Amino acid sequence: MNIKSIKFWKFWTITILIVFALVTGQYYFGLFEFILAYDQTYLSLVNLAIMAIAHLMIGRMHLKGNYAPADHQMVGYLGSVTTSIGLVGTLVGFMLLLWAVFGPGVALDPSNVASMTAAMANMAQGMSTALITSLTGILASIVIQFQIVILEE
Repeated sequence: MNIKSIKFWKFWTITILIVFALVTGQYYFGLFEFILAYDQTYLSLVNLAIMAIAHLMIGRMHLKGNYAPADHQMVGYLGSVTTSIGLVGTLVGFMLLLWAVFGPGVALDPSNVASMTAAMANMAQGMSTALITSLTGILASIVIQFQIVILEE
């Protein structure tokens, strides 16, 4: 076994463990349903798809065996893109939050409990979108960069 083959199998073993942990966490905590319920933009799913594509690109490169560390630049770029998409989702979430309070047709009456409850619920939806997209973007970037670091050592 050559050194590239050992790196590849080390990479896949660690990746399989990470994927197993994520799937177990998703099943146990219902994370996929949580993302679908609270991310109005679905940018979190885009980040997860980009993470899967980057993983497949890395696997394909290293399974062939002929690669250079410069080949990882595109995958590194995808890691940066996931962070940027997360930040875009954060901005959209904050816009949804502000729209719920200051948008047209919104009349907040502090003495009316029903209107204040509805406004708080809409604000919470915007904030959940902002936080979920940021979290998935950062986590996807970390996983992608971690894979690159493992293979370049």
